[in-house]
Amino acid sequence: LRTLPHQNARRKLFLPTDVLAQRGISADDVLSGKADRQGLREAMASVAEAARLHHASARARSIPKEALPALLPAALVPVYLKKLAKPDLDPLRDLIEVPAWRKQLAYLRAAVVGRI
Repeated sequence: LRTLPHQNARRKLFLPTDVLAQRGISADDVLSGKADRQGLREAMASVAEAARLHHASARARSIPKEALPALLPAALVPVYLKKLAKPDLDPLRDLIEVPAWRKQLAYLRAAVVGRI
């Protein structure tokens, strides 16, 4: 989701076509840059909501202390999802970037708290 413009330039699409089709968007529309932006935002919001639910489910589980370092990248999920939720996001032009210090802060918080 966060690298859609970059992947689109490479003619790669990682959004589920059934989610796009529900909004009347084809894969060719996205790859050609002619997709309805509002419909594309809605499709991305749908996928983001699924990611949010999966993350919440994983977060609710107990994680063995030894496994936490391997799961720390999942601490970035809420950070990226928050950026994706911006109403003025142009999904075909805007890359979702998070500053390194913000990533490190999310990792630190997860490590101190002991969960993602």
